[in-house]
Amino acid sequence: MSAIRLPLIVSGVIIILVSIGFFLARRGRWLSRFTVAVGLFLVAIGLIMPNLPGQFANRRADPRQSASSSKNTEQTTSSHPARHHTAGVPTDAKTLAAVNMTLADQLKLFQGQSRGTLDASGHAVQTGTPDHSYDWSLYLKSVTLTSEQEIVAQADNFKVSALVAESRKELAGHAQEMALTALAKQKRLTNHIRDRGIYVALYADKTIVAHSQTADYKQFEVAE
Repeated sequence: MSAIRLPLIVSGVIIILVSIGFFLARRGRWLSRFTVAVGLFLVAIGLIMPNLPGQFANRRADPRQSASSSKNTEQTTSSHPARHHTAGVPTDAKTLAAVNMTLADQLKLFQGQSRGTLDASGHAVQTGTPDHSYDWSLYLKSVTLTSEQEIVAQADNFKVSALVAESRKELAGHAQEMALTALAKQKRLTNHIRDRGIYVALYADKTIVAHSQTADYKQFEVAE
């Protein structure tokens, strides 16, 4: 007999017995109020028991739901690479703020030179000549050195989609060079960081499109 059916049967029996008791009382037979109260209490317990959480403790989860949940977790995890901390990269808020401000200024300067709207000093020019050696900067929206000791570069999704694999790798390399230069300006660039580089993750929106190789942060690969 199942755990759910037993309380239902007990409840039914109690209800019948109490009903008989009330019937006898109305016929003139003596029935103490205490007995009636106990009967009502037992009826309440009988009605509540089927809904107790323990009745469902042994219910098994739908294996299809478990498989679906596991699959979604695997997809979420595999869509982003694991964090790769670069030893020696500063993590204090003051240095990171200064470095990231320099990176924003650099990117704005390179984009202005590419378009011919800024000179090498960052001054606006009316009839400047576009410097196409900086055309790569137009594919980037931002370059940031994070407190996780890595470089996160955001690329324009529409523009980067037209790039071949090698061009995406080069774009990640330019982002790293910018960060190394910014660290040098803050006098926080060590020989170890200069030689090994800093791990770079290049994104288009929320999708990673290129990143540093684990063994050598200055070598890059396209995300699959």
